[in-house]
Amino acid sequence: MDTFVLLGSFFLFMIVGVPVAYALGLAALAGALWMELPLDAVMIQIASGVNKFSLLAIPFFVLAGAIMAEGGMSRRLVAFAGVLVGFIRGGLSLVNILASTFFGAISGSSVADTASIGSVLIPEMERKGYPRDFATAVTVSGSVQAILIPPSHNAVIYSLAAGGTVSIGALFMAGVLPGLLLGLTLAALCLVIARKRNFPKGEVIPLKQALRICVEALWGLATLFIILGGILTGVFTATESASIAVVWAFFVTMFIYRDYKWRELPRLLHRTVKTVSIVMILIGFAAAFGYLMTLMQIGHGAADPDPHAHPAADGGEARRRPGAFRHDHDGEPRHRSADAPRRRGALRGQCRRQAEDRGGGEGALPVLRRAAAGAGARDLRARHLAVAAQPDVQVSAAMKPRVLLTHGETARRYYYGARALAALQEIAEVRLNPGEEPLIGDALVDAARDCRVIISDRQAAAPATLFAQLPGLAVFQRCAVDVRNVDIPAASAAGILVTHASPGFANSVAEWIVGAMISLARYQAAAVHAYRSGVPPVVRMGRELRGATLGIIGYGVIGRRLGELGAALGMRVVVSDPFAGAVDAPATLLPLEQLLPQADHVVCLAPANAQTENLMDAGRFAAMKPDAFFINASRGELVDEAALLQALDAGRLAGCAMDVGRAPDQMPSPALARHPLVLATPHIAGLTPEAAEHQSRETVAQLAELLAGRMPVGALNPAQATRLHLLHAA
Repeated sequence: MDTFVLLGSFFLFMIVGVPVAYALGLAALAGALWMELPLDAVMIQIASGVNKFSLLAIPFFVLAGAIMAEGGMSRRLVAFAGVLVGFIRGGLSLVNILASTFFGAISGSSVADTASIGSVLIPEMERKGYPRDFATAVTVSGSVQAILIPPSHNAVIYSLAAGGTVSIGALFMAGVLPGLLLGLTLAALCLVIARKRNFPKGEVIPLKQALRICVEALWGLATLFIILGGILTGVFTATESASIAVVWAFFVTMFIYRDYKWRELPRLLHRTVKTVSIVMILIGFAAAFGYLMTLMQIGHGAADPDPHAHPAADGGEARRRPGAFRHDHDGEPRHRSADAPRRRGALRGQCRRQAEDRGGGEGALPVLRRAAAGAGARDLRARHLAVAAQPDVQVSAAMKPRVLLTHGETARRYYYGARALAALQEIAEVRLNPGEEPLIGDALVDAARDCRVIISDRQAAAPATLFAQLPGLAVFQRCAVDVRNVDIPAASAAGILVTHASPGFANSVAEWIVGAMISLARYQAAAVHAYRSGVPPVVRMGRELRGATLGIIGYGVIGRRLGELGAALGMRVVVSDPFAGAVDAPATLLPLEQLLPQADHVVCLAPANAQTENLMDAGRFAAMKPDAFFINASRGELVDEAALLQALDAGRLAGCAMDVGRAPDQMPSPALARHPLVLATPHIAGLTPEAAEHQSRETVAQLAELLAGRMPVGALNPAQATRLHLLHAA
């Protein structure tokens, strides 16, 4: 019934003529009222849906397109296209398509493309004898290229819909070839129709006039090269390219072409705001609508109406009867209809707790999926640790789920700990790895054959083949933050919940960084190495941390803790993180290009992904002070190691400390570790009993929460977890 109310109200509003955006918002409101959810949860989702840094690209590109359309740039691009293809039979249709390609590659909007190109070419095509319907169809079809060719607004929205896991720059580049192929296909079709209908040829433009047109159009075409060139070379991000496009379009329009009057700018800005408002309303309402669909698990209901009516893991039980929703803790089945009020009550409580924890912000399920530690997440994790110390669920010996702990014997002793293991054994039947090596591949499959839960160390990879061979597995828990070797889509397809631990090592890593800064600033490593080599050390003047500038790249939990320690030591703290809306005082938020030349200690703590690959390259090292120190405590992939070696050898850096690198298991690379100016440690920054116990106890708390019927913090795919009933199966 919940699904019927949500989808039924949406289609009803559409039928009576309500615009799509408002139909989504009203349907989300109706669904929330029906489920008796607090309306502030819906409002929070609407606000968080548009509260994304990357969405800044849309208003800037819309404004850039409006400036170019009204400032004469689109007219000059049309003229330039006429020089190239206007003399061919049916040439005006080709001009239309080529001009749409140029303008779409600047504005990123098919609507702006249609408005600017159509206003110029549709009347001209009619005057030259083209049918009005043909001219309109060519204009509309050609503008579709803007959806594909960068800087497409759709690519920005898709990246956000994918949770930021897909790079906007990569999506831009992926759209180039399809967009050009679409343009070529449309051009070929127009040529065929032009010959068939005997459309007129265009005039050949005299050489002198053609050269003048090309020169004038170069200013507009330069926008395309600035945007794409800047993104490809890493000068600015895809989002920043939008603001660059506005500045360039404004400069060309007002100071080069001079076709636009200053007094007309307020009207242009007003129209841009109206256009952007429509887009943002649609995105916000769609976020709320999608949130309710996730809560109702509509996607899974369509794919598998009875996700629990499958053979049991051992193949011996008959299929459960249709309609069973889940099992209570005592093993008795509970029907969907009987469970619906209880389920809605749980959702209401979840939303209220989330709103209270965060004081407004994201919805319940995004909070559960997010690993970053906000205030609400910290409160929930504190509750988790309390649960781990004193589990609030009592499980009989017969109903304890079987859990496989993949850690080898030594790793289990140091990285999991006796206290966490004892707490785990109170609520589960624990199977231990008897060897020293971590369980991987077929060994992991064999060991987990009859287990409901796997608690894995970070070396235990979980590919799709693992989940396919374990039909009785309900939960895969990672006792670490890093889940890059876990195939989460495959787990979701199999109905297996994947969780990971929060970065409980933040304080340990931050303290290691402070120690590394002191060692580098006082040249301690060089002195120790000299003494051990039997060589008198060179006495050098050291530097205090007080008064020095600490530059932090990446403002997660480690970055925040490091900022606190740096400020306590009297350091000036500057931070660079494009996704940080604000930083804790007294830190200052700066672009990376401004941070590097100011910082005395540059600490890399950014996450490892496609956008941060080789983040610190030759250009970035050259931008640092020649007497600055560089410290990497994040991932080896973030650093171009050849460029780092060159900077050290050339004396462009005073020293480097690294706890990670590109060697196996994130160890520092030997070539760098041997360098006399490098302080290297074997990935031990977070290796303390306190940090290890935090993550291992969190896995116990997560399992206890699941056994109590609650979704734990750290769940990465809660909406796809359709096998949780197996935790209570015999």
